[in-house]
Amino acid sequence: SAKTLIPSSILALPPGGHAVVVDKSHQCLFLITRNSSATMIEKRFICTTGENPGNKEKSGDRRTPEGVYFCRSLLIPPRLPVKYGPCALPLNYPNPIDRFEHRGGEGIWIHGIHENRFTRSTRGCVVLQNRDLVYLARRVQPLITPIVIENTVHETSEADLARQANRAREFLESWRTTYALGDLETYLACYSPSFSGTGRSPAQWRRHKSILFERYHHRMRVEIGPPTLLHTAAYDLISFEETFVGGNFHARGLKRLYLRGKKNKLFIIEEEWVPWETVVESEMAFRKRLARVHDPGDTYHIIAATRSLPSPFPGRDASRGKGAAKDPPTGP
Repeated sequence: SAKTLIPSSILALPPGGHAVVVDKSHQCLFLITRNSSATMIEKRFICTTGENPGNKEKSGDRRTPEGVYFCRSLLIPPRLPVKYGPCALPLNYPNPIDRFEHRGGEGIWIHGIHENRFTRSTRGCVVLQNRDLVYLARRVQPLITPIVIENTVHETSEADLARQANRAREFLESWRTTYALGDLETYLACYSPSFSGTGRSPAQWRRHKSILFERYHHRMRVEIGPPTLLHTAAYDLISFEETFVGGNFHARGLKRLYLRGKKNKLFIIEEEWVPWETVVESEMAFRKRLARVHDPGDTYHIIAATRSLPSPFPGRDASRGKGAAKDPPTGP
């Protein structure tokens, strides 16, 4: 329904898709689900993030990064030290935008606990109670499920999201069409003048695309699956399955477009391509390890270090079941 409130960063998910949204200011993690009829908050959990406020800038600053990330794999014991709980989800920090902006550090995970923890007590990771972590891991698809970390999550209605999503869809269809038609100039206009592509200067990248379009002109086909559309204060992201056919050349993979707006127009500032074989292999390895993770008891808890702020979605967490975050007690 149009009255359903969901985080403003999640513009659209493919059917059956999930997203994770972390609110640093409220120390909350939301699991978002797209079912057959609507996008909704499935669960809300208490979490703990970096002990220092602000976006991560460098190694050792004890800050949790802000942006859109993806889990690469699943770590489990005995390779995972006991202090991290039953499993850990390593994130792809630094992502292309972080690297573009010269942000340092690495080793940002979502993991569990082996002792009681206060909120805002990590070196930069996002930490959950163990049962909550296992619940989340069972709904994450490696390389596909977006994990959006924001300082403050804002709520919006599905009607408002639909309007923003349409803008992103129009951009995506324009990009796809000009690509498939071999319309080089219009295609290049979708990209920021500073876009370089992997290991190339902007001029080299444009030359590379020019050769590609010339070689496969009128023989290119670009097909895309239902996209994930995301919006953050810093950038937008469009992620989708892409199949490219040019002459005898065929490639299938996961494409991610990172965008920023300028004068009401979107431009691609970074992009990523993950071969579909990698996506499938990651999923198989992830599920195999996940099958060895057992339901932990609620032995350890995250405790609010100060009186907890109200949920940014009051009254929206009626779906919280066993193992979900309870209203955190007041600490010292």
